[in-house]
Amino acid sequence: MSDVREEDTVTLIASDGTKCAIIKKAAIISPVLKAMIQGPFQEKDEVTLPDIGPDVLDKVVEYLELKCRSVREGGDNDETAIAQFKVPPEMSLELLLAADYLNV
Repeated sequence: MSDVREEDTVTLIASDGTKCAIIKKAAIISPVLKAMIQGPFQEKDEVTLPDIGPDVLDKVVEYLELKCRSVREGGDNDETAIAQFKVPPEMSLELLLAADYLNV
């Protein structure tokens, strides 16, 4: 993904101010992020998520990019993507809440 230009990314900001870049095509998989990024008046480059911690945000970004890549590589192969996505048990509840909030 080295051919990704800066204008093709968006920055997600966690509750502690930590920033995490993500490809826009991956971010808009989440209807909530899509609405925040592609608002009615202008397109945004940064989105603040005050209820999501930095570790959880990293996992969310990892999942969205994995999902985007699996869709791009020949259809929506969720079984393969899910098999590759590992969630630490201690993060499960927080990740579930973030996924519910982002509708992914």
